[in-house]
Amino acid sequence: MLRIKEDEKVIEMMPSMVTGHDSFDKGREAILDAAQQLLTTVNQNEDIESMMDAFCQLSSTALAIFNEEEKEMAVKNYPGIEKHKREHLLLRQRLMLIGDQLHSKNYAVKAAGKRTRISQFDLHFTDEDIMLAEAVWRL
Repeated sequence: MLRIKEDEKVIEMMPSMVTGHDSFDKGREAILDAAQQLLTTVNQNEDIESMMDAFCQLSSTALAIFNEEEKEMAVKNYPGIEKHKREHLLLRQRLMLIGDQLHSKNYAVKAAGKRTRISQFDLHFTDEDIMLAEAVWRL
């Protein structure tokens, strides 16, 4: 899982997420950096425009990284490409739900959105991307 230091509210990439392949790892770091910026913005109770700017940055970063990953999978004829692409789609859909939650004036809804943002990439980064990285570099 992503490590979150409660006192600092910092999202860190855990060792179990590191593939050892620069292109994958840098992409993940970019997504986590954008998620950290969004978390910081929400924690500071900034205005909705600032939160939406941070949200858009996270969404566009994730989309760009996922597109690059999918191109690499196609070039390498990765056998799990369709499943992996579906998971990318689900992650992007979940991000859209979070964007909707940011508009809420209800604190409980925002808190739920915050927890979701923090954890939604965990499984994908620790399982699916590790398998992908290992398979792509074996092909």
